[in-house]
Amino acid sequence: AGTLFQPVTPLSELAGQTSQGIWKIRIEDRDSGNGGSLSDVQLEICSNASLDPPVLVNNNVLQLPPASGQKILFDNLLTTDPDNTNEELIYTIVDSPKEGSVYLGGTALVIGDTFTQQNIDAGQMRYRHDPASTATSDAFSFTVIDGNGGWIGITAFNIEIDESFTSSVEDIDAVDFIHLYPNPTKDVLIIELMDFAGKDMNFTLYDVDGKRINQTTISSFKTSIDVSALSSGIYFVELSDGDRRYQKRILKID
Repeated sequence: AGTLFQPVTPLSELAGQTSQGIWKIRIEDRDSGNGGSLSDVQLEICSNASLDPPVLVNNNVLQLPPASGQKILFDNLLTTDPDNTNEELIYTIVDSPKEGSVYLGGTALVIGDTFTQQNIDAGQMRYRHDPASTATSDAFSFTVIDGNGGWIGITAFNIEIDESFTSSVEDIDAVDFIHLYPNPTKDVLIIELMDFAGKDMNFTLYDVDGKRINQTTISSFKTSIDVSALSSGIYFVELSDGDRRYQKRILKID
């Protein structure tokens, strides 16, 4: 049945220490002779850690005209989790759209395929309406897991299709006439409109939870936005001229 040995140092001294890392058990046989053998060791580590589940912050309807495409951005679909990065928040398609397709980059996704919140933030997710369809709505369903046992159950993402909507959201990286720098930034964010012709643009800054932090109108070729008072972290810039919208993720550092 084996023998129970008392450790030299009480294990209570380990209370409060992190359980992460490499744990080693050292056993020393101080008796002479052939001794015995050690066949099995069990160490149980108990923890009262409480991990937060992912939270669906935004699940807003995507709007686009017929036979067109539209990016799915953070203001449409946003999940957050204080215990995980956006790359660790994984969406799984459980029901595909019937009147079009969802794309990750250039790949159409089917049931069982996955994408991450990072893919959404990077502007890599897009829905494209089937030109042969006359439907005025569509949807797909998804779940979200965070890798730590937290999850969001089956949820529908709805899509509306109408001639009155515009399909014009682009990532700032793909637009030659908008320069946004430095990124990361500490104090000031500079916006340059390379072909500015007197038409105002609306500037909006959101935090990672989709909360509006700052809003102003840009009326010149070059504009400086003071971000020194912001906490470090990820933010989203949106620029709109009334016809088109451009979005970009920025990183504020101390």
